[in-house]
Amino acid sequence: MLPLLTLVLLCIMGLGLAAVVAEAQRRKNHLRQTQLEAFGLATAERAALYAAQVERLQQRMRVLEGFAADRGIAAADEIEALKNRPLH
Repeated sequence: MLPLLTLVLLCIMGLGLAAVVAEAQRRKNHLRQTQLEAFGLATAERAALYAAQVERLQQRMRVLEGFAADRGIAAADEIEALKNRPLH
C-alpha cells in the first residue's frame, strides 16, 4: 500500500510541477509577443517618418530639376531663395 501511495503523491507533485512550468512558459510567450508588437509599432513609425522625409526630398529635387531644365530662370537666385524658406 505504501508504494502505491508514494506513486500517487509523486504523480500529483509531477502534475503540480508541470502546471508551474506551463504557466511560466505561457508568461514568457506573452512577454515575447508584447515585445514583438512594440518593436513592430516602433518600426512602422520609423518607416512612416522615413517615407515622409523621402517625399519632401523628392519634392525639392523636382523643384531643382525644374530650375535646371528651364534655361530662362536664374537658377542661382532661385536656389538662394529656397535656402531661406522653411522646410515645413
